[in-house]
Parts: sequence; C-alpha cells; structure tokens
Amino acid sequence: MPDLNRDVIYRDAPHSFTLNDSLITDTMTTGGSGTGLTGCVLDSIDTSDVDVVQFMEKRSMQDGMDAGDVFKGARRIHMSGVLYATTRPLLFDAKRALRAALDPKLAQLDVFEDKGFQPFYWSEPTADGRFNTDAIDFRVLAVPKMYQEQIVRDRLGGPDTDALSIQFRATLVCKDPTIYMAQPQEVDIDGTGTFARSIENRGTYPAPLNLLFSVAAGAGGTVMFDIAGVHNTIVVPTNTHTQIFRYKGADKILTVEETGGKAEAPRIDLLTFANATTHPSVMPGSNVLSMVGGGVTLLTDSRAWIWEAFS
Repeated sequence: MPDLNRDVIYRDAPHSFTLNDSLITDTMTTGGSGTGLTGCVLDSIDTSDVDVVQFMEKRSMQDGMDAGDVFKGARRIHMSGVLYATTRPLLFDAKRALRAALDPKLAQLDVFEDKGFQPFYWSEPTADGRFNTDAIDFRVLAVPKMYQEQIVRDRLGGPDTDALSIQFRATLVCKDPTIYMAQPQEVDIDGTGTFARSIENRGTYPAPLNLLFSVAAGAGGTVMFDIAGVHNTIVVPTNTHTQIFRYKGADKILTVEETGGKAEAPRIDLLTFANATTHPSVMPGSNVLSMVGGGVTLLTDSRAWIWEAFS
C-alpha cells in the first residue's frame, strides 16, 4: 500500500502527473492552514483489489468442490483525492491537466503499442537492510478506467481570487497484477562454455526473467539456461551477421534482430523446453542463473535482468 507521506506519480515525462505531492504544504502561503495550497494529494488509495482466477466445480454426489490451479487476474487501483490551487482559474487549469493525465486514450498515445498501460509509481518505507535505503520504490503498469470529479456550488463559490479545491476519484487497472520495484536488477551474461551468475529477488513473489544477448556471425548453436529448476534452450541459427536475441519473460516473447539491416522479428519457435512449456521465473531469495553456450559465444553487451516482484 503506498505511503501517502511520499510522492505518487502516474506516467513518465513529459506527461507525468504527481497525484500525491508529499511537499504540498511547502506551497502554502502566509494565510495559514488550509489556504494557498497548490497541487494534488490523495486522501485514500487501495491497491489490493486483485482478481483470483480458479476453476471450481461441485463434486458429483458428495460434499465439496473440485478446484484447479490458482492464477491472478487484473489488479485495480482505487483512489480519491483533492486538487488545490490559489485561484479559481488556476484550479480549473489544473483540473484539465489532471483529467488529461487520467485519460486512457492519451495514456495510450504515450507509447501506442503499450495499449494505455503506463507506469504508476509509489514508495513504501522499509527497515530491510538488503535495500540499502529507507524506502522501496515500486511500479505497476496501469490504464485509467474511471475518473470522476463533482462540481458542487456550495463548495466552489466565491470570487475568482479565492483559493480553491476540488475532490476527485479514479480507478486504474493493471493487466499484470504483480507489483515490481521501479528499477531493474541486471547481471552480465557474456561468455562461452558453461558459466553461472548470481541474481537475487528481494521481493516476495516470482519475478519473470529477461534476457538480451548478442551472438557473433558464424555457425549456429544453442544457448541453454537454467534457473530455479527450469531448463530452456534457445536455438541460434547460422548467420552472416551478428544476431541480437531478446527474451521478455513476462510476455513470453522471443525476438531476433540481425545487424545486417533486417527487422526484429518474433521467433518463439527457437525456444524449446526440457520437460514442459514452463517459462523461467526468479524465485524470492538468492538464485543462480546457469548458462551453457553450445558452439556460440555471447558478446559483451549481453545481460539478464529482473524487476524484483511483490504480491
């Protein structure tokens, strides 16, 4: 749950909007408490609304239910707050900016292929020494689904020169319910033969693994990798140019780009599984990523990374 003594921000620059300004009282004029405020604060926020997806069916002629595996569905973020300004014109300008920040179509136009799911940032305090800080910065990708403001004459009366505020409510939806740290943790994976790299997930939830590696032009081969008991192999085709492989664990996508001018293309067919179609995740705690380059060498710009994950 976000700490409302700290900033809460939606979307990246240049369209970022501070929904909860931890320093809003610094803008207060000499008129005293409750006057002269400029900015936005959240009075309440709830990030715990997550769907549970599970097959359940009544057992035939006996007590109880049959049940399938548990999966999480979408996460919803419900919030309400107050927008402040020192004059009526400034308030309505700020209201239009807030409404634009929480507009789903405008969110999609930031990065069109992201379908409106843009970063939603907040922080929470911690005493866990592994983080080397007093607060953990979190991020989810969310799209606005509801925005509501209410104009009430009794609350918005007075001359244009008066300081003014307006209440609002909003709901955002995350297609990925996992809460991630705002910055990734990455390790170099360049080399040949068999090698291993340590990678730690300080969170409480499995984190999808991401890979980016380059293979020099030449004969084909394989890159086998293993983490948390999941074994996978990426087939490297013979090529006359350097090939760049990108594996995105959360979306289960593998693409290949050739440096000779060919476009990046989906190639999930090059990913094979040892026992089942299981994509790798980095479990909470310390993990070892083992890799074997079968006939190929990973170049020095190759790396693996995760966004440490929380439930």
